[in-house]
Amino acid sequence: MTSRTPQQIYTEWLVLRCQDREEEAFAALYRLWSPKLLRHIRQLIRAEDAARDVLQDGWIAIIRGIGKLRDPATFPAWAYRIMTNKSRDWQRKHIREERRDSEAMETEELAPAPAPQDQTDLVRRAVDRLTPDQQKLIQLFYYAELELTEIAATLQIPAGTVKSRLFTARKKLKFILERM
Repeated sequence: MTSRTPQQIYTEWLVLRCQDREEEAFAALYRLWSPKLLRHIRQLIRAEDAARDVLQDGWIAIIRGIGKLRDPATFPAWAYRIMTNKSRDWQRKHIREERRDSEAMETEELAPAPAPQDQTDLVRRAVDRLTPDQQKLIQLFYYAELELTEIAATLQIPAGTVKSRLFTARKKLKFILERM
């Protein structure tokens, strides 16, 4: 049995209070989790205004569904899954709009992409070259700082599978970075 951190215990307590519809608990849960969830969304979308919109939509879904959450300990995985799904919805909508716009507009020559300015940019570009599933694992483990069991719950796959896929993703990321 793994010991729970004070933040995990506090989150579970807030979730229970939210299930009793206590407004102060909703506000505290929002303050505690919004920065982490927003970072996760930014990794998926990378458009600041859109990320904030997705965060709002996600919190609406959380508020509406928190009463149905059976185990408060699963809140982080549940919240990340909601934000991931809302991000995917935004991306699908955005892609449709881009296609519509590109069909209506003349094709313009794009300027070359700027050279990476720091290691963070280099790593981000390398992560972009991974498969979507590998990107998701890297984002959840490193950016969202979820544990393997939380990632397993988020992706609805066994923890052992998460561990092996994460190993493969790291190996591929190392390979890509060595060649950049």
